[in-house]
Amino acid sequence: MEHAYGLEIPQDLAEACTPRRTALLVYDMQVGIVSQIVNGAAVVAQVKSLLEVARAAGLRVFFMRHLSLPKEASPAAVCDSATIPNKDLSTIRFGSPPALLQNSC
Repeated sequence: MEHAYGLEIPQDLAEACTPRRTALLVYDMQVGIVSQIVNGAAVVAQVKSLLEVARAAGLRVFFMRHLSLPKEASPAAVCDSATIPNKDLSTIRFGSPPALLQNSC
């Protein structure tokens, strides 16, 4: 392991893949997503096995899911190109739908 500017820099796979440096990311294992997979039940079983191994090894586990805003809350539905020059959406402030975009354009 090398050190630079207060950081540890792994030099090989063994140094990089330690429980304190590694995490398991489980993405989109929602019922609505998994039901669309041909072998959904088999995928869930494999993920469950992987979770057990990761937890036993002391890895951190993170669950993420894809989230889409309803059409009514999307910037395109609330703001038109006249109120957002060049369609720059970076100035829109997000809050809780559906009022999140009121007065933000």
